Amino acid sequence: MKALLKNLKTLERRLSSYVPGDVIALAEIRELLGEVRREFERTPSLKKLEGVLVTFLQISDRLASDPGLEAGFVELLSGVVSDLILFFTRKIEAKTFAAHLRSFIPRLKEMLSSSAPREEKGRPRYPSDYFDALVDDGRLLSQFFHEASDHLNEAQYTLLDLEYDPTNKELVNDIFRNFHTIKGSSAFLGLRNIEEVSHRIEDLFVLVRDDKIFLSRDLIDVVFYGIELIRVLLDIMETSGFEREKMTQAFLQVDIFTYLHLMERILTEYTVKKIGEILQEEGKLKPEDLHVLLERQEKEGGERMPLGKLAVEERLVMPEDVVGALKKQQDQRAKARRLGYVKVSNEKLNMLIDLVGELVIHQSMLQQHLLAEEDRERLDRTLTSLETTTSTIKNLVLSLGMLPMGDLFNRLRVAIRHTAEELGKAIIVDTEGEETELDRNMLEVLYDPLLHLVRNAVDHGIESPEEREKAGKLRVGKISLRAEHRGSGIQIVVEDDGRGIDRKKVVEKALLLGLVRKEDAGRMSEKEVYDLLFLPGFSTKERVDTTSGRGVGMDVVKKNLESIHGRVEVESEEGKFTRFIIGLPLTLAIIDGLVTVIGKNRYIFPFGAVEEIAVIPRDRLRMEEDQNATLLFHRGRHIPVLFSHRILGEERHEEGDSFLGVLVLHERSSYCVVVDEIVGKQEVVIKNLGGLLSGYRYLSGGTIFGDGSIGFVLDIQGLIEEAEAGSAAKTVLREV
Repeated sequence: MKALLKNLKTLERRLSSYVPGDVIALAEIRELLGEVRREFERTPSLKKLEGVLVTFLQISDRLASDPGLEAGFVELLSGVVSDLILFFTRKIEAKTFAAHLRSFIPRLKEMLSSSAPREEKGRPRYPSDYFDALVDDGRLLSQFFHEASDHLNEAQYTLLDLEYDPTNKELVNDIFRNFHTIKGSSAFLGLRNIEEVSHRIEDLFVLVRDDKIFLSRDLIDVVFYGIELIRVLLDIMETSGFEREKMTQAFLQVDIFTYLHLMERILTEYTVKKIGEILQEEGKLKPEDLHVLLERQEKEGGERMPLGKLAVEERLVMPEDVVGALKKQQDQRAKARRLGYVKVSNEKLNMLIDLVGELVIHQSMLQQHLLAEEDRERLDRTLTSLETTTSTIKNLVLSLGMLPMGDLFNRLRVAIRHTAEELGKAIIVDTEGEETELDRNMLEVLYDPLLHLVRNAVDHGIESPEEREKAGKLRVGKISLRAEHRGSGIQIVVEDDGRGIDRKKVVEKALLLGLVRKEDAGRMSEKEVYDLLFLPGFSTKERVDTTSGRGVGMDVVKKNLESIHGRVEVESEEGKFTRFIIGLPLTLAIIDGLVTVIGKNRYIFPFGAVEEIAVIPRDRLRMEEDQNATLLFHRGRHIPVLFSHRILGEERHEEGDSFLGVLVLHERSSYCVVVDEIVGKQEVVIKNLGGLLSGYRYLSGGTIFGDGSIGFVLDIQGLIEEAEAGSAAKTVLREV
C-alpha cells in the first residue's frame, strides 16, 4: 500500500504542474498510470478500480492523434487521483469515494467514444494520391533499402553516444546527416512515408544543432521510436520483394500520422520563441506591426531597445501583455533546460554526496588540530582519513566520466559490415569486454584509429572466400574486438584470422620507397619491420580503391594514439592471423606518477611505465662508439642509457662514482633514464599547457604540487625519440 500511495502522490504532483502541450509530461503521466494499475492488479481488494484506470490509459493513448482531449483528460484524472489519495489515507469514507467515482464514469465513457481513431470513423489516414510517385524499380528500391538500413544503424549507435553526451555537436551533425540522406533518397524514389518521418527527425536535430531545443532521454526515446518506425517500413519493402503494388497495400496498414503529429507538437512546444512571436501568436500584435518594430530595431543597431519595450512605447500592446509574454518565454526556457541532463547512476551520486560531507568534516577537524597545535598522532590520523576520502572521491568522479566500450564496438561492427559488403567478403565479428569502461574523451579520439584498423583487417587481412577455401580455412572470416583492464590501463586488441603480414613484401616496399637501406634490410627485427607500416605514405597494396592503397590510415592510427598517451604493437603469423594490441591509460586527468628531480625542476614519470629504480655504479656503463650510445649491463641485459639532463636542457648535479637510474619499459624494450633525485610516488593531476609545450615532444603536460610549484609530466616515447634523434645528429656530425 505504501508504494501505491507514493505513486499516487507523484502522479498528483505531475498533474498539478502540468502545462498544456507538454508531451513529455503526458508520457510520464501515462507511465505513472501504468504503475498504479499494476499495484491494483496485485491487490485483490482493488480489482474493481482497475477498470477506471484502464479507461484513462485508453484515453491517454489517443491524445497524440486528438489533442482536443488533453484538458478534459488531465482535469478528470486529477479529480480521481485526489479522491484515491483521500480514500487511502482514510480522509473520506468509502461511500463518498464511490459516489465521486460514479460521477466520473459517464464523462470518461463520453471522452473515450469521442476519441475514436479516424479510421474507425471511415476517414482514411492516407490521401488517395499519397504513393502515386512511388517508383516501380526493384533494383533502385533494393539499393535504397540497404543504404537506409546502414544509415539507421549508424544513427542508432551514435544516439547511444549522444545519450551520455547530449551537447556534443559532432554527434548531432552525424545523426542529422544520416536522416538527411534517408530523406533525400526516399523523396527521389517516391517513398513519401519514409521521407516525412525522416524529415521530422531531421527538423528536430536542426533545432538541437541550433541550441533551440535540448535533448533529454525522453526525446531520444522519441527518435528511437521513429527509427523503429522506419525499420518497419523498410522491412515491408523487403518482404514485398520491392514490388510496387504489394508495398503500397502494406504501407497503408502502418500508421505514421500519430508519430508525425507527436513530432510536430514537440517541435512547436519545446522551442524557445521570441517575445514578438509570442505576442503575435496570442493575437496581441499584428504581423505587419511586428515587421515595423523589427525594422526599427535593426536600424538602431547595437544599442537597440528590447522589442517588448518598443511595442509598449508605440502603444501597440499593453505592458501586462509583454509581462505575460516574458513569463511564457521563461517557462519555455525552463522546460528546455529540464530536458538537458547528465546520466549518472543514483548509487554513484549518493556516494559522492556522502563523501563530500566526509571531506568537509575532515577539513574542519584538520583546521582545528592545526589551530590548537594538538599532538602529532591525532593530526596524522586526520590526515590519513582526509587522504582516504579524497582518493575515494577521485576514483568515483573519474568513474562518472567513464563510458563502456560496447557502444564503440557497435559502431565498428557497422563499419566492418559495410566494408565487407563493398569488397564481397563474408565476415563475422566477435566482441569481448564491451562492459570495460574508458574515459569518454579518450573514446572520442579512439574511434578513428580503430576504424582504420578494422577496415585494414577487412581489406588487407581477410582473404576472399575462394582464397580462404583453398587455404583450408572457413569461407567466412573472423575479426575479434577485445577490451580488458591490464595493470593501470586498458588493453584493446583488434585481431583477424586472415593472411597475416608478409614481412618480405613489407621490406621490399620499404626499399622501393627509400625508407630502408639495402644493407640494413636483412638485419631488421620483427618489430622494426612492423613499425614500417605506421610510416606516412606506406602501403603494400598495389591497387588504389575506395577502401585503401593511398598510404594513409596506419600513420593516423599511431598519431592519434600518441595524442592520448597510447601505444600500438603488432603481432602476426603469415597465413594465420594479424593482431594489433593497443595500450591506453584509464584516464587523461589523473595518473600515478614517480616524481623525480632533474636539474632545477621536478619531472614525473607515469608510474605504469616504471620497472625499477636502481643505483648504478659507473663502471657498469659501456660506450658503444659505432652507435654513439651508452649501454648499461643490468640483470643479464644491455639497456640503453638516456642522460635526461642533456635531453631536457637541465644542469647536471655533481657526478660521482654512481648515478641514480629510473628503468622504464616502452614497447617491450627497457631504457635507463638518469635522474638526480627521487621524490616518490604521487597521484598527479595533469594540466594541459597548450601552446607552451609545442615543440617539446618529451612533455605531455604539467602539474601543480601542494607547495604551489610546477612539475612536468614526461612522455616516455617522446623522450626516447628525442634521445635517438640527438644520437643520430652526433653520428652524422662525426662522419662529416
